[in-house]
Amino acid sequence: MDGSLLLLSMTIVPALFGIICYLAPGYEVKKYVVILGAIVLTVASLLVLSGGSQLITVESIDLVGLSIPISPIILVLDYLLLLTFLWYGWKDKEYKAVLLAILQLIPLTYLELFMPKAAHAGAATFVIDQLAIVMGLIVSIIGSLILIYSIGYMMGDKHASSFFLAMMVFLGDMNALVFANDLAWMFFFWEVTTLCSFLLIRHYRDEASIKASDRALWMNLLGGVSLICGIVLIEHVYGTTFLSEIASGAGQSLLPAGAIALPFAFLAFGAFTKSALMPFNSWLTGAMVAPTPVSALLHSSTMVNAGVYLLIRLAPFIIGSYVSTMIAVIGGFSFMFCALLALSQTDSKRILAYSTISYLGLIAMCTGINTGLALTAAVALLAFHAVSKGLLFLCVGKVQHDIGARDIESMEGLVARMPLVAYIMVVGLISLMAPPFGVFVGKWLAFQSVSTFTSISLSLVDIFFIIFGSIFSVFYYSRWAGKLLATKPFTEIKPEHHEWYMELPLIVLGLGVFVTVALTTLFFSSLISLPPVYGLEPSKLVTGWSIQSAIGGFSPLGFLIAFLIIILVPVVAIKVPKTAITHTYACGTGEEPELGGGYFQDIIGEGVSLKYLDPVGVLLMIALFAAAVI
Repeated sequence: MDGSLLLLSMTIVPALFGIICYLAPGYEVKKYVVILGAIVLTVASLLVLSGGSQLITVESIDLVGLSIPISPIILVLDYLLLLTFLWYGWKDKEYKAVLLAILQLIPLTYLELFMPKAAHAGAATFVIDQLAIVMGLIVSIIGSLILIYSIGYMMGDKHASSFFLAMMVFLGDMNALVFANDLAWMFFFWEVTTLCSFLLIRHYRDEASIKASDRALWMNLLGGVSLICGIVLIEHVYGTTFLSEIASGAGQSLLPAGAIALPFAFLAFGAFTKSALMPFNSWLTGAMVAPTPVSALLHSSTMVNAGVYLLIRLAPFIIGSYVSTMIAVIGGFSFMFCALLALSQTDSKRILAYSTISYLGLIAMCTGINTGLALTAAVALLAFHAVSKGLLFLCVGKVQHDIGARDIESMEGLVARMPLVAYIMVVGLISLMAPPFGVFVGKWLAFQSVSTFTSISLSLVDIFFIIFGSIFSVFYYSRWAGKLLATKPFTEIKPEHHEWYMELPLIVLGLGVFVTVALTTLFFSSLISLPPVYGLEPSKLVTGWSIQSAIGGFSPLGFLIAFLIIILVPVVAIKVPKTAITHTYACGTGEEPELGGGYFQDIIGEGVSLKYLDPVGVLLMIALFAAAVI
């Protein structure tokens, strides 16, 4: 199938479906428009997968015999977008957003209207390579399942029309960002994600939602300022904004090393804000006031993944640099301390929010280590984490929708009240912390890559981060899983209410967790490809059905079979007679004791920890730019 048509199906068509949904009368019609849009998006992503890598040049639109260039259209849309940010900032009295939008206008105007540029006739404006295909699958398939889930979740919501419009534009724009080869175009798509997330976070229009959306807006605009400054410097240093041409290194050989590294420090800073790494974590944790499908979309398939995706794209250009080293340190810092903060949370969505930032930090750490093995781990973590995290957010949304609570203490014994959702949620929790699931495989490769870091002192620091971050992750996930499965004797089990629009995506993603394990070796051998500079082909890690490396190997499929045997055999073989079950021992009081988990909020809670962690995060950002000019 023609690459341009597939590109259109994954970028523009979702937005068109969103517009149709917005205009459609009645929720029943909107429902079928959303389902059709989700099917089209999913099928298009699978066709892109089957078509393989492609270079696509789209410089103009042919309309009624006229050829209209696209770059001026994108520039006009850039200005309209920034004017929108100015208007919302002024309306909400969020003057930081106003100032940052103005600061974006200055370098953007210089880049597009005054900076001399070389001709790039025939250069590919969109590149569909292995990394873009992986990201496209994540965005399109998981995003489509979230859309279908939203049909049940948003039923009766008076703002459902604008919700579905923003969600579908978000998905199409994210695909465009992933495929974009021109950084100037990527900047536009980057800021559209800022607008979509801003509108979705403030969906309920209450004070908390507006405050959270304003914080997300100014923090992401700060990253946008850094991004556009980096793009201007890239144009100055390399004479191009096309990623494929930057790889050739044209135009930078006579410049000092600092001048070459500084643009990438600016781009990395923008990536950190988008992925909410410390000290920018507060915009993502605050975004939990949004409807749960928004949280699922932000965390699993769109917004925050854009930041680490950009870091993976930039990694080949900064091999061996101090900037790369600082990215590893900042990522490791966020991985460990956000996992620590998750320990103190009882709100399930905040636990997942800190967990997301933590795992994105691990991915950033891998890109900073910047070896072939580390980058392979980064891509693997990006894909497997998206499946598990999307599943968990949708489970939490279903629980909140049915029982009106999302605190994990309220979920105690959920297996007796909502067995299907509870078991699927336990699968999602286990998939983020234990073998044989994909996130564990990614961590295993990440740990090995950390141990081979060229700087011994920094290697030890990152080993410290990854060990304790992993320990904290296992702690809060296993505690949560224990709550779900902790039932009291003689509990009356009531029939579970089923809403299939919400439960079908849970079942698909739950099965997807197991399917990804079975296909792990295929993923490494077929869907991860690194630039030649790394000298490593991820396919070389695969031997038959096993993944092999310098420190050993294992078979994910074999582990999965063993895991299922360990779980299923006791369930089938061991039957506990009802006569053996007694009431909980009450120490003679006649009342069953109420047991709760320890959350250590007085020791490691947000109020205690962040007043130290945020300044350290700011210092690390300063160190990032200092590293660029050394």
